[in-house]
Amino acid sequence: MVYTSASLSMHRTPIYLSSEERQGLRALARHVGRSQSDLIRGAIDGFLERHRPSERLWQLRRARGLWRDREDIPSHAVLRGELDRVLLPVETLDPRP
Repeated sequence: MVYTSASLSMHRTPIYLSSEERQGLRALARHVGRSQSDLIRGAIDGFLERHRPSERLWQLRRARGLWRDREDIPSHAVLRGELDRVLLPVETLDPRP
């Protein structure tokens, strides 16, 4: 089924929601005064916008160097050392000779 408005056409698409998702969506729709369908469309639009390849690349480039001047963040070497310690294979931690 296709719904049309002045500027766009929409296709009806059934989705399956858990009871918790349905209750949460219904409560949010009432709270913000929007329809459940409008909330779902907005969430899908936001998801697609964030995952658009050119948009993602633009956002990554924009974020480059974001924390460059921060003094409260450990260096890459310190963070890497912590990661290496956490990811060491268990057998290398065995203290037996």
